[in-house]
Amino acid sequence: MRELPTADAARAELVASWSAARDTGAHTTMVALRRSDVVDLNARARRMLQERGDIGGPELVTPTGRFAVGDSVMASRNRRQLGLINGTIGEVVHIDTRAAALTIRTTDARQLLVPTDYLADGHLAHAYAISIHKAQGMTCDVSFVLGDDQLYLEAGYTALSRGRQRNELFVVAATEPDCDTATLDDNDIVAALSRSRAQTLATDLQRRKTIGVEL
Repeated sequence: MRELPTADAARAELVASWSAARDTGAHTTMVALRRSDVVDLNARARRMLQERGDIGGPELVTPTGRFAVGDSVMASRNRRQLGLINGTIGEVVHIDTRAAALTIRTTDARQLLVPTDYLADGHLAHAYAISIHKAQGMTCDVSFVLGDDQLYLEAGYTALSRGRQRNELFVVAATEPDCDTATLDDNDIVAALSRSRAQTLATDLQRRKTIGVEL
């Protein structure tokens, strides 16, 4: 576990570590529980790759962001006739500005057309960072996980078991004042990862039923 002094430092260090591992040829991913964190990590990663020249050329602007050749993307809606399945990951290999469409090469080497309406409906997103929910069932060489006080047993297991070689957890040290991201210490992490969401939901449901009983 890596502890950083601020939320910004934790995210910056996570992205830098992801980039360094990626440069070795390892299959890497960044994982976070909150959607807002996923969006932020994707934006940071994309800026870094743009500055290095790994992403460039014409861009298509969509409700879920800008896409250019070199971008890593994930489909979020089934379009089986096109070969697009929810969770399909690929790299953008061609931009058709006239048709407002793009082509991706998937991780299993298929080339798939992603049409205008699919993009306009917001069904394609960047895939440098993904949510813990989206990470279920996937594996990589190294995963980088953004710690959060809302982590629970099932999510923690999913996030910290994606990497075949290693899984790294990044958290904000508990000394940071006035931070909009909850700070964590070792005890907080243990407590969060020991908490079962299924058990908590069952307990809450039982309490509501008890409260609703008329005496």
